Amino acid sequence: MTGAGHVVILKEFRGTPTMKLFNIYCGLDTNGRLTQEEAAKTAKGLAMDYFPQGHTIIEAQGRWDQGGVAVTEPTIIIQVLTDDEQRARDLAGTYKHLGFQEAVMITKQEVDADFV
Repeated sequence: MTGAGHVVILKEFRGTPTMKLFNIYCGLDTNGRLTQEEAAKTAKGLAMDYFPQGHTIIEAQGRWDQGGVAVTEPTIIIQVLTDDEQRARDLAGTYKHLGFQEAVMITKQEVDADFV
C-alpha cells in the first residue's frame, strides 16, 4: 500500500525485526533553474534509480521563517525502508546537486516491519 502515511514494506524484509526508515526531503524551489515539475520529476526519477525495489513518494509543503516572513516550498518526501544508509545519503546528495538545493534533509528512525 502506498500514499501519504503509508510505507512500502518489501518482501525481502519479512521476519527482519528492525529496519531503518529514511525520509529524504527534496525541496522543489530551484531559484528558477528548474520548474517545479522538472524538480519533482528529478526527485522521483532518483528515487526509482536508487530504490527500484520500493519507495513511497509524498507531496508536501515545507515551511520556515526567513527574517519574519513565512516561506512555503513545495517538497517531495521520499520514504524508503532500508539498511543501506549510504545509498539514502547518496540519493540526497545527488538531488542536492541536480535540484540546485542548499541542503536536503534526511531523517532516520528504526522501525519494526513485516507483512501481514
